[in-house]
Amino acid sequence: MSNQQESVLFGLFIIIVMTWIAVLFWKWVFRRIEQFKESRVADKVKASAHAAIAKSSEGISTAAKAGATLAKRVTKEDPNARYDALMKIKQLLDAGALTPEEYEIEKQK
Repeated sequence: MSNQQESVLFGLFIIIVMTWIAVLFWKWVFRRIEQFKESRVADKVKASAHAAIAKSSEGISTAAKAGATLAKRVTKEDPNARYDALMKIKQLLDAGALTPEEYEIEKQK
């Protein structure tokens, strides 16, 4: 094999190696881009989940207050309706809208 042929083969080898390195590099870059996109989507999903939780807890709190107000009104209008009012308060407790402490306070009213 002549010196010129060896130089050509060595040049081809270098081109193949550099191409392989470039392919690996771009694969890595695209993988990182996809990971970044996925993390951004995950962050958006987490943010909307936290917002939904906050909104639902506000709704539960409002429902609890409305239930307590209704229970007070019912018991003032009809003393026999105390049982129904206590059942509504118990349902709010079971649904998680009232804490046990709030339940005891409402029950005593």
